[in-house]
Amino acid sequence: MMRWWPYLFLVAILVTVSSVVGAAQQASTKRLDIERSSAYQGDADAQFDMARRYFGGGGVAPRIGLSIFWYEAAADQGHVLAQADLAYIYASGLRGVQRDLVQGYMWFTISAARSAGRQREQAIRTRETFSGDMTPDQIAEAQRLAREWDEAHPRDSPAAASF
Repeated sequence: MMRWWPYLFLVAILVTVSSVVGAAQQASTKRLDIERSSAYQGDADAQFDMARRYFGGGGVAPRIGLSIFWYEAAADQGHVLAQADLAYIYASGLRGVQRDLVQGYMWFTISAARSAGRQREQAIRTRETFSGDMTPDQIAEAQRLAREWDEAHPRDSPAAASF
């Protein structure tokens, strides 16, 4: 005589697991939709989160162009983590982004000027590491671009610029 109850039990477990996974996917999709909507509405933290998602494939297919778009949107609003990430991406040419030492140096300079403590020290150290691959003219251009950006993006609270 065949026992059918273990098979019925297994089917019940599979149905339960499938329901839980489906609910988790729906919740994740809803969070992503809310985050994307906030990003489009100008929320710098949401823009930064979208940039990281698209860069690393966190819940979305990696799309480097969209990642850079969101990094730049957040960085332009003064999000120092976005500025630092963008600097590193440009300076190192990660994930097929064309290496641009001038843009990288510029964003490291801006990030260092608008951050404090260890974050500031890290931006300065990393900027100096990449500057070894640059000509004096490239450094001067990057510094000029950083000054222009800083003038066009007033700070909420006064702080001394380091460029």
